[in-house]
Amino acid sequence: MENPACQPFPALGPLFSIESNYSPGLAQALQPLVTRWGKPAVQAVCRLWQSEADAKRHPRTWPERQQVQRLWEAHLDAAVAVLGLDRLSQVWAEATQVLERAWRGRMLAECVNSRLRPRLNGRKHTDQGCLELFRFLHNVHPFQRGKRAGHSPAHLVGLELPDDPFTLLNLLPKCQSNSPLS
Repeated sequence: MENPACQPFPALGPLFSIESNYSPGLAQALQPLVTRWGKPAVQAVCRLWQSEADAKRHPRTWPERQQVQRLWEAHLDAAVAVLGLDRLSQVWAEATQVLERAWRGRMLAECVNSRLRPRLNGRKHTDQGCLELFRFLHNVHPFQRGKRAGHSPAHLVGLELPDDPFTLLNLLPKCQSNSPLS
């Protein structure tokens, strides 16, 4: 009889594989773990993580939750079979650190759409230039709260911005209301 951890589960999507389920960047980030622990071990731990992450994101009916729990237990058994109990927690910690830093593509698209949609609702037509301007404004505008408060995305990647970022667009600096016009 085949291991149930290797069977696709329709509610969770296709069978996990580092190459198909994750972006090339994430697969590359997982590569040191694959080199250190082996592909079967990393896949087993990533399947566990994927099952848990999916269970947190999607509400399920009671029968579906029971099926997901059985699948999680099968993934855990597979991970223990490959790694043993003593190494499982170490690989889990390393893989979780990599996987939690990465955003899934759909989540990124939802984030961009949630920022963009309110500004586009009042417009009949939007061209590429408008989208480029929105991107520019987002990248130079400092975050107002959170752990990145006071820093813009451009600043976080190491770009130095002038006091008035519009000068980067060859626009004149803002006129000060209290300065005399010449």
